[in-house]
Amino acid sequence: EGYSPADDTWEPLEHVGSTGHVDRYERKQRERTLSTYTPGVAVIEYDDGERQTINLLQEKFRSWMDISDDERDDDSVTGDKDVNDFNLIHGGAMIELLWPHAQIFFSCKIISWTPIAEVN
Repeated sequence: EGYSPADDTWEPLEHVGSTGHVDRYERKQRERTLSTYTPGVAVIEYDDGERQTINLLQEKFRSWMDISDDERDDDSVTGDKDVNDFNLIHGGAMIELLWPHAQIFFSCKIISWTPIAEVN
């Protein structure tokens, strides 16, 4: 026995967004067009072992700190001086990546990345 259209429900984007499903879906779609040879592209690994290829030029990230969420504002990028500081990025570095729909930073480790060429 299957479901009918009457069984379907509508839910506002902000509710679905808070689950992280929208962020994960959008990243998976962007990942399909990325090459690890492109400057700014990194392979990251989340705490649960999931890996993604992302373009750090299109993401908001900040340094990872071993402190509680109460000590650092977890759902805002305002006031953080280290947002999108590429000096933080190198293989093995821990960062926090913003999932914009969920409005949460998730910690992850840089597995590899292609540096951005310096402009003189």
